Amino acid sequence: RDKHVTGVLTCALPISNGTRKEVCGNINVPITCAGIQVNPGDIIVGDADGIVCVKKENAEEVLQKAQAKKAKEAELKPLLAAGKTTVELFGFEKKCGLED
Repeated sequence: RDKHVTGVLTCALPISNGTRKEVCGNINVPITCAGIQVNPGDIIVGDADGIVCVKKENAEEVLQKAQAKKAKEAELKPLLAAGKTTVELFGFEKKCGLED
């Protein structure tokens, strides 16, 4: 279920078997969520488009790629605002045989 609570999108499905007080839960142990194993230290990131689990051992590489993509998008933004198309900017005309 998706709900906007104080401006923050929250996505949650019930996973509880009830409120049992006889047994304590576990912390910092692997869990499975939607068929994906999530380990302690993994990073969970979500927005309106979905949720992703970044494995702890891949976090640095994913961060570097995300920063590079953000920098590239910052370069493209003014070009798009000036009227350029993604077809022009990414050379799709040539790649897809759309050249005159």
